Amino acid sequence: MGYQDGGVGFGSGAEVRRVVAGYVSRGLPLSAVHLDIDHYDGHRVFTVDRERFPDLSGLARELSDQGVRLVSIVDPAVKTGDALHDAGREVGPRGAFVRDAAGEEVRGEVWPGECVYPDFTDPAVREWWGGLYEERLKQGFAGVWHDMNEPVSFAPFGDATLPRSARHSLEGVGGDHRAAHNVYALGTARAGWE
Repeated sequence: MGYQDGGVGFGSGAEVRRVVAGYVSRGLPLSAVHLDIDHYDGHRVFTVDRERFPDLSGLARELSDQGVRLVSIVDPAVKTGDALHDAGREVGPRGAFVRDAAGEEVRGEVWPGECVYPDFTDPAVREWWGGLYEERLKQGFAGVWHDMNEPVSFAPFGDATLPRSARHSLEGVGGDHRAAHNVYALGTARAGWE
């Protein structure tokens, strides 16, 4: 895909334009700009901070006209209590999120605060999550950058991931996080691809 710039620090559409102009003025090649969690509203996945990025689609078109693609980060952690969390609870018979042995949603701590984690080993969850990318594409993003999909939790589970006892669908077979950990990121990518 060529030369890319990304990471935390693009705090506004104006900052993205300033950085891209710097590449242009110096004759440096640039193929893509990756927006990190600072373009989200409150660091919540599949949202946009409309104050700092008031015309994201316009920014994407402007960059595209210069041959630069806009890429959005997608973190799998979903803030508890927000609209996406509520929507995920309606997916399938048990909801979209990884559960513990007692059937409760596993909660962790990530950038937006307390979060839950989609169970990408469940086909219905992958279908639901994959449908969320449509909005990213309509906003003008040319691609996504999957991040934090080990999955990560800052909570003290011992490891910086989900507890080993967390329960996953594993394509209907069922199992704990020891079996699902190494396929979680693949499931995230699969949901986006499908």
